[in-house]
Amino acid sequence: MQNNKLVLLILYGMCAIPIAVAIVMGYMSWKAISGSLRTQGTVVAFVGSSSADSNTEAPLVDYQVEGEAHRIRGDVFISFSAYSVGETVTVLYKQEHPEDGTINSFTELWFGPVAFGGAGLIAVAFVNLALSRQKKFRLRSAEIKQNPELMRLIKEINEKSESE
Repeated sequence: MQNNKLVLLILYGMCAIPIAVAIVMGYMSWKAISGSLRTQGTVVAFVGSSSADSNTEAPLVDYQVEGEAHRIRGDVFISFSAYSVGETVTVLYKQEHPEDGTINSFTELWFGPVAFGGAGLIAVAFVNLALSRQKKFRLRSAEIKQNPELMRLIKEINEKSESE
């Protein structure tokens, strides 16, 4: 029984990791939005992923704050582009750090938290499903063991299969 509790602790701990990552990423996105100023930027190019076997890219966006030019790269590398070169996008930035802008889009701000949170919740659902099936099996086994007629039939079936 102690071993089962350790396994459960490990399984739920593994489920908690992506949920914790989602919470941190969500907080970072919320922090990027709250108190930010907005300006317009222009997609000037795309930069590819550093992985040789991946065909993903992220946009490079130029924008200006008080006459000073800045360039940021999108944080999400995807195989299909949500932007085109020359497209105007909204950039969020903090007044004290205008060089640290963020593209104001659902994908850039919330894709990570939603993906990690969803993965963690799906993992929790699978663990709970497995536990409920295991509990149902144990209850069914206990019912059978308490029924002398069923136990006699099982014994007969086992004896027959052993003799064959």
